[in-house]
Amino acid sequence: MPTYPANPDYWTEITTTPSGGHWVPYDYTVIEIDFIHKIVGAASIYVKTSAPYFGYDYSGVRFSIDDGLEFDGTQPNCKLNFMLDLRTSVPGLTGNVDVFLYDFLNNIRQKSFSQAVDNNFVQVTLDVGADHNWTNVTANFDWTKIKHVVVQCELYRPLQPFALFGEWNIDELHFSYDLSPTSKLTLSSTPAGKVGTYTDYTGSYPFTTPSEVVRNVGTTATVQIDKDNFEYWDDDHQNTNPTRNFTFLVIDSELTAVYTPILNPLLTISSFDQNMKSVSGTSAVKLVYSGIPQFVNVPFAGRVNKGLFSFTAQDTAKRVFDHWILPNQTRSTDRTITWDIQTDARVEVHWQVTGENGGNNMILIIGAILAVGGFVFLMTRRKK
Repeated sequence: MPTYPANPDYWTEITTTPSGGHWVPYDYTVIEIDFIHKIVGAASIYVKTSAPYFGYDYSGVRFSIDDGLEFDGTQPNCKLNFMLDLRTSVPGLTGNVDVFLYDFLNNIRQKSFSQAVDNNFVQVTLDVGADHNWTNVTANFDWTKIKHVVVQCELYRPLQPFALFGEWNIDELHFSYDLSPTSKLTLSSTPAGKVGTYTDYTGSYPFTTPSEVVRNVGTTATVQIDKDNFEYWDDDHQNTNPTRNFTFLVIDSELTAVYTPILNPLLTISSFDQNMKSVSGTSAVKLVYSGIPQFVNVPFAGRVNKGLFSFTAQDTAKRVFDHWILPNQTRSTDRTITWDIQTDARVEVHWQVTGENGGNNMILIIGAILAVGGFVFLMTRRKK
C-alpha cells in the first residue's frame, strides 16, 4: 500500500523540520526529538505540556505540509496512521485525543477518541474522507488538499490539579492509500494532426492528435478539438459538437474526431502549339517538389501536395518550348518557372511545333503527386 510520505516514518524521525513540512507545538507545549522512546526508526516526537490547567495536561502539536505538497485525501481507502503513547508516572489517567485536519484554506475536520495512558505505543488508524464521519468544524473542506494534521491530547488527572506534567510520544505519522485503477484515453482524428485542449482536475493541456492521456478510473474530463471542418465524433455520429465531456472507464477508450476531407490542390498543365491547338507530349514537363523530380505527360491534371513546385519544359526534335502562362495569367519565357501551389492552379505551356502534331492523339494524364515516406509518386491513368 503506498504511503505519504513514501517513507512512513520520515515526518517523525531525527528533526522537527523534515523536508516537505515541519512540526509546530501549541502554546505551553514543548516538543523534542526523542531518540530513546520510539517504536519505529531512529526517533519519535516527544510532547509535553509546560502549564497543566485545572486537572488536565492539555497539549498539542501540528504537522504542516509545505505549500504545493498537500495530500489528496480522496484516493481509495485513504487513512491517517500514527503510533501514539500516552505516558505518565501517575496511574489511572484517562487520555482524550482530538485529531484535526486542515485544508489549504484552513477549513477544519475533527475526530476524537479515548486511549489508555499506559506507557505503551498504540496504533491509531483513522479513515480519511468525506464519508467517514469527521466532524465539520468549518464548511467546505477540500479533501484533495490536506495541509495540516493536528494531534491534541488531554491527560485527565482525577483530584490532582496541577500535579505532574503529562507527556506523550507520536511516531510514524503518515497517510496511506490504495493505488487507483487507471485507464488510457487516446485522442484521435481523421485526418490526424488536429489540435485541441484536454482539461481535467489537474489542469488544461494542449494536444495534437494522436495523443494519449492516462488518468484514474472515474476521472471526468473535457475535450475540445479544432472546430474547422469538424463533422462528428466517431463513437456518436449525432454529436456534432467539437467540445465534449468524458469519464475514464475501466477499459481503455478512444475518441476520434471526424473531419470533412480537404482535397489537395488540383494542378492542371495545358499544352498548346503556336496555333493554340492542344499538343500532347510524353514526359514533356519536369516537376520538382521537395527536391524530388518527376516527369509528367501533357496535358496533365492531378491533385498534388501543397508547396513550392518548379516546372521545366522538355524539348523534342519537333516540339520546342516557347513560353509559359502562369496561374496569375502572366507570361514567362524562362524554361524553368516556380510556383507555390496552395490552391487549385492552372499552368499553360506553349510550344513551337514543326511537322505533324499529335493533337488528334491527345493523352490526358489524370494523376497526383503524393509524398509517401519522403518520396514523390505520380499516380496516372491513361484516358483513351
